[in-house]
Amino acid sequence: MNKTTFNLPRQPLFSPDSDSGKELDRLSDEATKVTDYVVVNGQLVPKHQATNTPNSQKIDMPEKPVYLPNENELDRLSNEATKVTDYVVVNGQLVPKTEVSNLPPAQKDQVIDMPKKPVYAWYDGQRGRALYAFEMQCLENFRKKYNNPAFNYKAQIRSDGKLEVIIALPFNPGTGWEIWKLQMLYDDNHPTRNREDTVFGGSIKVYPISPIPTGFHHLVGSGDNGRSFVCQTKQQDAEEVNAYAALENVIRWITVYYVWKRTGKDIDAGKS
Repeated sequence: MNKTTFNLPRQPLFSPDSDSGKELDRLSDEATKVTDYVVVNGQLVPKHQATNTPNSQKIDMPEKPVYLPNENELDRLSNEATKVTDYVVVNGQLVPKTEVSNLPPAQKDQVIDMPKKPVYAWYDGQRGRALYAFEMQCLENFRKKYNNPAFNYKAQIRSDGKLEVIIALPFNPGTGWEIWKLQMLYDDNHPTRNREDTVFGGSIKVYPISPIPTGFHHLVGSGDNGRSFVCQTKQQDAEEVNAYAALENVIRWITVYYVWKRTGKDIDAGKS
């Protein structure tokens, strides 16, 4: 049986402040910025305490804030959530699945379902295989820089043809370790910004598997099967949409979440 081995971090784990959660309290103060912190071995650390940490083991916070959706954008995204598989073909005509029950019995026997896998997946062909390899390398690069043996992921193609990555992300905001369970799901048109979408992660959406209390607004509830996914930071173009960038955005999102959970303050609200 093959054994999975992990290299232990070369840097020692930082000891949380004696006043647990003090850094989260500081972050809720407007005078302190999220970018005054870095993540080392999965722990939230003030930059000045990590000056001797090699850059290869230190992840900076994205400068752009976690986005907060408004109602108009949520309505637009819910319209875009319609999928090809929501339709069937009857006698050569495209018919919404919701109308199949109203068809005459003879026509119901002629219903043809849409294939779940897209006609041409983004990871098919020479360019697609190179892009898939690039995404896998992005995940490995993040693993190396995150430098925590509890970080793990599993990539697989679902039955509907979408690439998903199940991720275990350890994080300590100064109040103790937690393992975040996440699902990273690639759209069929990866890599792209999805029309006007410049804020929610584009063609890579990250879904928290770990439960999120109600009241935290940096989530969009019109993704895969209506589930809520993470609002990421603004990106300029499709080249910025990759697994490494998405996980960096998730780190900031988790930090904003912990500050909100402890203090009730949304430190990225009203920013763009």
